[in-house]
Amino acid sequence: MNYRNFFIGTMVLFANASFAEQISVPNEFFSGSRALAAEVNENFTALVDESNAQDIRIENSEALILDIVSESNSQDERIAALEGAASKEQLICKSWHTYWYSGNGSIECISSSSSSTISFSLVQDIYAAGWQAKSVGGSDNIIIIFEK
Repeated sequence: MNYRNFFIGTMVLFANASFAEQISVPNEFFSGSRALAAEVNENFTALVDESNAQDIRIENSEALILDIVSESNSQDERIAALEGAASKEQLICKSWHTYWYSGNGSIECISSSSSSTISFSLVQDIYAAGWQAKSVGGSDNIIIIFEK
């Protein structure tokens, strides 16, 4: 668990603690006075009810913390996947031919590792150099992303 998760969980607990109330009982007993069983039972019922309400608040807080940690971990995984993808060498290519994959016409590319333009006469040359097509988009000007 990272510090962000710890901080969020701590904030949830403190926020929940601020909603905690003082437990009050309906009947007070004083030295020398008789306690009626019904009044004593009423006090115990009040304590049990408040204890159960606190259990529910604690369970809800724990569930919320688990959701926050899970979402945070999920975001960390997505970020790691994006960072991994960003670290791969990419070739961003543009073709003016709808059937670029058939090898007709030239394809102009820019490598992610350099800013120089690379031209290929055939898409087979790109595949022969070890590149794999990962993404294609566009209609008139086709953009193709290759990765190694």
